[in-house]
Parts: sequence; structure tokens; C-alpha cells
Amino acid sequence: MLVTKQHLAAPLVSSATAPLTNDQDTSLECWRSLYLSNLPSNATATSILNLVTTGLVENMRYIPHKNAAYISFLDHAAASEFFTSLIINGPVLGGNRLFVSWARAPPLSKEVKRAVEEDGACRNVYIGNLPSTVTENDVCKALASCGIIETIKVNYSTRVAFAHFQSISSAIKAVKTLNETPPWNTYKIAYGKDRCLHFSRMQRQAAAIYLGISSKSFSLDSISNEAIARTLAQQSSAAITVATTSGGIVNIGNRCVLLSQLPHDVRLDEICNATRGGVLEKIVYSPTTKVCFVTFIDPIAATQFYALWSLYPLSIRRQSVTVSWGPHPGPLEQSLAEALNHGATRNVYLGNISPELSKSQLLEDFSKFGEIEQINFLPERMCAFVNFTDIRFAMTAVESVPKLSKYRNVRIRFGKDRCGRQPRLLYGGRLTENMPLGWVLFEYLTKSQPFYAHTDGRGPNGPIVPAFSGEHQMK
Repeated sequence: MLVTKQHLAAPLVSSATAPLTNDQDTSLECWRSLYLSNLPSNATATSILNLVTTGLVENMRYIPHKNAAYISFLDHAAASEFFTSLIINGPVLGGNRLFVSWARAPPLSKEVKRAVEEDGACRNVYIGNLPSTVTENDVCKALASCGIIETIKVNYSTRVAFAHFQSISSAIKAVKTLNETPPWNTYKIAYGKDRCLHFSRMQRQAAAIYLGISSKSFSLDSISNEAIARTLAQQSSAAITVATTSGGIVNIGNRCVLLSQLPHDVRLDEICNATRGGVLEKIVYSPTTKVCFVTFIDPIAATQFYALWSLYPLSIRRQSVTVSWGPHPGPLEQSLAEALNHGATRNVYLGNISPELSKSQLLEDFSKFGEIEQINFLPERMCAFVNFTDIRFAMTAVESVPKLSKYRNVRIRFGKDRCGRQPRLLYGGRLTENMPLGWVLFEYLTKSQPFYAHTDGRGPNGPIVPAFSGEHQMK
């Protein structure tokens, strides 16, 4: 995605990331839509909506002849999070880098508002208790008059079907139509869950870290999707501002930080023990120059790490370490992103290991797949954890090790990357486990640019919001 100086002419700090118009209309209700362009010619509504995981989509309109689409959310927070995630991650669809701008949307209709608030309406229609003779084609015919259908899935074993429309209003019409039409009115008709409102475990953990919530004492699943959307929107906005303040506009989306002036003979595991706040893609250590390049999966995690240790001294072996930005690695590879969705990390768990296996044998066998950062060998529990320096090495190991005869009966899967834990900070003489990184980002901005000290998130000239290169009117 192309990002120009016009996109970020004013910094981002508050969640009000909608553009200001000439009449200074700062109402967020109309700024809940985005206009995506430069879509590939073979794009579909489904492939476009696969990019969205930030909130309930109210309407999606695809314009193939313009290679563009409008996506309207129910609220501004979800749209804001999607907007900033596009800026930070620079997604590619079908080989094309996307362009994004805000679009002014008409107010939500009273019918949609009421259905969402009272009935839990969304784009997804659930049909249950189906007879075994009903096919996907039958469902499609029954719903054809209700609106444009994005996807239909029929589970024949459980006898249920899910139909995602491109708009909530179409789904509302579908529920009404089915409840009035035999034999469909004899089946169970309800609203399902919009697949675009699905936050991964990593996103939930990122929100918890930002708020300073301990995952040990608080269930991440108990945080509502709406709260996560608002939190991630604020987090993304603040992270963009920190990145541009410290490294310029080209630093947006940077996932790499540089640790320098490291202690002599420091070990990789000591560096990783000091690196917290986000899952790592890779870590590259140069003993001769005493520097280490740490690349996070999430650019926001890298920004929070940079801000935290720019405010407070990072110490390894009681020696202060300098934290700065490393070279920009670009967006995450699509294949790696897909592997992450299936739980991939740098850490490989081995269960039910043979008593004959030793730590040295594991080191010898697993070193063939790539550099190892650390091995936690727990023979009393018949398990071990092999931490690689690169997530790709771990992926190769998980795929290859089960084929080796000596590991045939060993359970192998990805473990948790300990670097993804919440950062620890010696604050007021006490070790603080749950430092709210939202507060850290705000403090960093307050110190680097004094006008951020206003508690309402306003700059010297009004609300801090991004400018943009163009405006679109929903038609």
C-alpha cells in the first residue's frame, strides 16, 4: 500500500483517526467506511473481506470495473483499526499493493440499528435442522432475492448452513423471508457470527499487553470483541505516531529493532530473556560487533518495545543496552502469516521423549534445521523445548522431525514464544509484570512532543487525526 506524507500530515494519538473535512466536521459516525483501490482483476468479495478481522462489516460493495471496493463498518473504531492495520502492514492482494482512503458513509438505517441492537443482526444467516436432502444450491435459490451473497457453506453432517451476505440489510431481509416461506419456516433461522469479527489469540494478547492485563489472572477470551477493536485502534494509532516521530514516515511498519553495546560474551538466550512484548520472527546476533537485530512479527510490538526501552534503561547483565531502529524488513510474508494463523512460533515442543535422548543429542539433531537459541530439556517430564533463532527453522523442524525414526513416537508441535510475554520493568524499586504499554506509548509521545501532554489527546490545533490524500463519498 502506498503511503504518502499526506496520509500522516498530522500525527496519530487518539482513536479519532478519521479525516477532517473543510467544514471541520469531526463527527465519527460518518467516518466508518474505507475505499480500497488497486485491487487485482481476479479479486472477489470473499478475498477482499478476508483482509478484515477488526469488526462487524455493515456493507461491502465491490466495483470490479474500477478494481475498487467500499467496506463500511458498524462503527468508527473498527474502521479505524482496519485503516491503521493496512498502513502498518501494507497488505498485498493477488500481488497488488493496495491503496486505501476514508469514505464518507450515510448514517445507519433505523432498521439496521434496531436489528443489530435487539436481535444481534450481522451479515451471517444461520439455518439449522436442515433435512439431509437440502443442498447448497437449494439454499442459494431460497436466498437469491434477498441480496448479494458472499459465501454459502452447508455442513451436511451437522445439517446446518451459513450464508454470508455483503450487507446486514440483506441478511435482515433473508431472515424475514425464510421465516415466512415454507418449508424454510420449519427450520431454525437465526443470525450467526460475522467472520470479519474474529480476533486471533495473538490480537487478544496484544490488546491485553497494551492495557496491562495479566493473561494469568484474566481470561483473554472474556474481553469483548468490541473492546478489542477499540483497544487495537488506539494502539495502532499511537504506534504509527511513535514510529514516524522516531524514524520518519518510512519507518511505518518497521518490525526490526537494533540492540547495541551488548555485554561481552552475552548469550542469545539472555538477549531473548530481556526481549518481551511480542512474538519474534527472527533474531540475528553478531558477537564481533556486539549488536543484535530483533525482528518482531507485529510492527506494533516492535514500536512498543522501542518506546519502552527509550524511556527506561534496558539492562542485560547489569549493563545498559542501547535500543534503536534496525533496517525495515518490509511486510510479513504471506506464507509466514498463514503459518502463524496455525500457531507457528520459534519454539518447538517435544513430548513423550525417550529416556535415551539427551540434550546434546537434541542439539545435534535439531541444529541441522537452523541456529538454535536455547534448549529447555526436562527429562523428568519427558519433554523438551527447542527455541530456534528464526521461526522458519522451527517450521522446517516440525515438518521434518516426525519423519525421523528416533522421533517417530514423539509428540511434536509449536510451543509458546516466551518473548511474547508481557514486559517486566523495574519501576519504583519493584519488578512490574503488567506494565500498560498504552501508557508507555503516550508517555513517549509526551516527552518527545510536549503538546501530547493534553489528557484529551488533542494537539495545539485541535484533535490529532491524520490527513489523507483523497475523500470518497459512498454512493
